Formats: sequence, C-alpha cells, structure tokens
Amino acid sequence: ESILNELRQRDGEALALIEELPGMREFYLSMAGENGVIGSNRAGKSLGVAMQVARVETGRVADDGRFPKEGGVAALVGPSLKHLRLLYHMLFKGGQFKVLKTATGWKVPKYTDPEDVARIREWEPGPALIPKRMVAGNVSWEDVKEEIPTSVRLTNGWTIYFFSFESEPPRGVFWHLAWLDEE
Repeated sequence: ESILNELRQRDGEALALIEELPGMREFYLSMAGENGVIGSNRAGKSLGVAMQVARVETGRVADDGRFPKEGGVAALVGPSLKHLRLLYHMLFKGGQFKVLKTATGWKVPKYTDPEDVARIREWEPGPALIPKRMVAGNVSWEDVKEEIPTSVRLTNGWTIYFFSFESEPPRGVFWHLAWLDEE
C-alpha cells in the first residue's frame, strides 16, 4: 500500500504533469554543447529552461549521453544575487504553473480546452519542478532570510551551485550543465 501511495504521489509531481512548452522541443532534444533561448517578455523562456534543468538534475531526460543520471554538477547563474532567488524558486517552489484536480488525479489545464476554462476558478498552483523528496539535507544559503542559495545537493548526487554575474567564478570546476539566465 505504501508503494502504491508513493507511485500516486510521484504521478502528481510537476515533471510527470507538465508538458513541454510550445517551441521548446528543439531546445530539449538538442545535442549541441551550447543552446540559447530567445523570445518576447513573459513568453515562458525561463520556465521552459527550468523544466529542462529539473529534468536533467532529477535524471528524467533521455539516456543519450548528454548528462549523467547521477552525480552531476550544475551552475545556475543570474545577473544579481536577488535573481538567484528567482532561479531557486523556479526549481524548488510550487506555483510556476497551474494544475486542476480531475477524477483520476491532477492535470495541467489548458486555455484551449473549454472544459478546463469553465473550471478556471478551481485551478491551483502546481507543485515544484524538483520535489522536496529529491533534496538531500539542507540548502546552503548566501542569505537565508532573503532565500538566496549557494548550493543544493540532490538525493541522486547532483549538486546545483548558484552564482551571480557579480561574483568571481570558481576555477577548475567541470560543469555538466550551466544555466545563464538573463544573459
């Protein structure tokens, strides 16, 4: 029974619910060493990239050799320390997208579905892209009150480091993944 409950809970996690954003498929499947995403303001670029980062860091990407399933190292870089809070929230806090309760569980509602739109008042904030069960221990903070992280270690061995453009970059570190937001 506990295993079934765990499976039901995991079926309701963000990465099991959310679909790729329009126009991001090429980005998700690209084998290029460096990729960029451009688009208009509020178009969903950061959420689309955060989805891919969360998939990589939780081992939910295709096993095509691009990223390790376990033990990887990621650098998330933003223009300022306060921007790092946004990156942290994008990955580890809920509410980045909406969900709707159905007879069988949860789903991401669509504005193009009249039944979903009719129930818009029932839409709720969605879960975090990286669930709490994946966080190993405590988050290391630059400023705990302001929620500005320095690193997060996941249960699968991935370590996520947060840097601002203002900080001195570390030397001699191999990154499996780097996200430069608002470059």
